[in-house]
Amino acid sequence: MTVTVRDSAFRLLRDLGLRTVFAGPAPTASMFHDVPDDFRRVDHAHDWMAVVVAAGYAQTSHRPALVHASGEFGVVSAVGHLLAARADRTPLIVLAAATDDDPTRGGPWSQIPSAPVTTLVAETRRRIPRRLVEAHATVVERSDGPVVVLTPHGSGHQSVGRHQSHTLSVPARPVVDRATGPAVDLPRVVRGDPGDRLRNVADIIRVLRGAAPADTVLVDDGRSVGTRAASGWASTPRALRYSSAQRLAGWEIPFALGVALAQRDLGRNRSVLVVTTAMSLQASVQALATALVLALPLVVVVLDGAGCGPLARAFGAAVETASTRAALGEAVASAWWRERPTIIGITPAGAVDASSG
Repeated sequence: MTVTVRDSAFRLLRDLGLRTVFAGPAPTASMFHDVPDDFRRVDHAHDWMAVVVAAGYAQTSHRPALVHASGEFGVVSAVGHLLAARADRTPLIVLAAATDDDPTRGGPWSQIPSAPVTTLVAETRRRIPRRLVEAHATVVERSDGPVVVLTPHGSGHQSVGRHQSHTLSVPARPVVDRATGPAVDLPRVVRGDPGDRLRNVADIIRVLRGAAPADTVLVDDGRSVGTRAASGWASTPRALRYSSAQRLAGWEIPFALGVALAQRDLGRNRSVLVVTTAMSLQASVQALATALVLALPLVVVVLDGAGCGPLARAFGAAVETASTRAALGEAVASAWWRERPTIIGITPAGAVDASSG
């Protein structure tokens, strides 16, 4: 039976355990626009967002993740987040069609001085499966961050003949710890004096720590939650926190989405909590729609979120407000049971100076 490039690529991806495609706004002519029934394609409004969600998934699952960018310019637009993924040694394979149908001619990605991440070029469509094998081996064995694979345009229906020698060199997949640990504790509602206003970020973190399950994962931007405030989160043995050393606006919600999806796929189902700002929410609000489609119960606390309600509702999120410790604790405790994201805005009466954490 004649095997096409597309058939060969998806068979290879099955062997590698890469059945989720984190996609940017990809063109319809691409071989990854429609995936087989046993694959999952997670669409995003922006290429950088697909990179960040995939990074959260890869860091949580401890295995490579596959990103399908809209094209070479899409990879360029995500360069800041690719650099962040390289700094974190995150195993990402980023597949993108070159601007020119001949990827060897050099396009916008190749014109960036000192290529920020390893780049492989599939000179022809038939070379795509081999380059995928090389990319996977690179991110697994070298562990130095993402690999970009540039390909020619096309749907991949060209024949590669009857033999697929590339499948003989598939490297072993990394071992994943699937231990789930003890059952998740039920949320503990923090009830205080209704007149007791939230004063600063440290105060908010203490309330969140009491209202969230003990093994909840915290994701923040590294700016709003300072070191002193964050110390209140690490009060339980299973506490886990991700923050962005690069402090890229809009990073938190997409990254948390990837973490939550990986938690569910691995059967761990740890709750995921985001602390962010209104500016960062506006930069990545489209990620809420993705979380809604995937039925992920993300809980997002917006420190200056008085006016974020209409925007969040437009993208399918539930919206709560809080200005006291009791109100915040109750809003967080009830949010875990929803199968969609919840935005909790800290209202003016409880406005917080992020620098005071």
